Amino acid sequence: MKDYSLPKNQLKKMDQDDSEEKLKKLPLLLRSVFLFGGIFLVGMVLFSLPRYFFQPADTIHIHGNHVLSEDLVKRLLDIDKETNWINLDPYLLSLNLTKHAWVDKGIVHRTFPLSIDVFITERVPIAYLKTRKGLFLLGNDCLVLKVLSPDDGWDLPVIVNNNIKDIKVKDKLSKASLSNVLKLIELLKTNKILPLDAVSEINMTDPFNIELITIPQGIKIKLGYENFERKLSKLHYFKPTLKKLNKKIKYLDLRYNQGVVIR
Repeated sequence: MKDYSLPKNQLKKMDQDDSEEKLKKLPLLLRSVFLFGGIFLVGMVLFSLPRYFFQPADTIHIHGNHVLSEDLVKRLLDIDKETNWINLDPYLLSLNLTKHAWVDKGIVHRTFPLSIDVFITERVPIAYLKTRKGLFLLGNDCLVLKVLSPDDGWDLPVIVNNNIKDIKVKDKLSKASLSNVLKLIELLKTNKILPLDAVSEINMTDPFNIELITIPQGIKIKLGYENFERKLSKLHYFKPTLKKLNKKIKYLDLRYNQGVVIR
């Protein structure tokens, strides 16, 4: 018996033709409604976007701050509340951040929607600096930093120099003038007899002598201004004597090649 049914591909084509025919039969008014409705929606979106971007920024995301508070960073940005998001200048905002001594690098980006991303790299303090003017922090680039809180928790050595009279935050000290004391700090970090944790102050007021003050005994140790490694090594040989005289020692003088002067 012969099969007079049409092939499947031909049936599919007939269905498509029927769909197109039905679409053609849709009322012209209904098709116009769909067309103009789509155009209207697209137009509304295109009209609203520019108005949206010309609104003020509503969110500020801050990254990388550990010392500076978020409120302080927002104040440093100095954003005019009437300035809209699209007209904010990320470069100028970044410059505003770097005006603060604690900010080493500041980068600002505008991010959708109506947000600002702030990335901060803060300076790393290496020591306290005590002068006649008060107590400061010293950055790793020898920039003078403000102590933001007395309970900031920095476990750092205290460098004392009462010869420094006129000093303020953001002053940059000469690395050459601090090279000896910074070298001494590095040596004390690995010294087992006199570790850095056992030193309360490193006094460099005397231009010919660096003096250490230990804790808790308050013993003064005179080192001069050179050959620190050799001088500190003397403490190893005098360790038994130091233990016996611990409470009676006022100062140690390591500046002499022949030995150690103990008082």
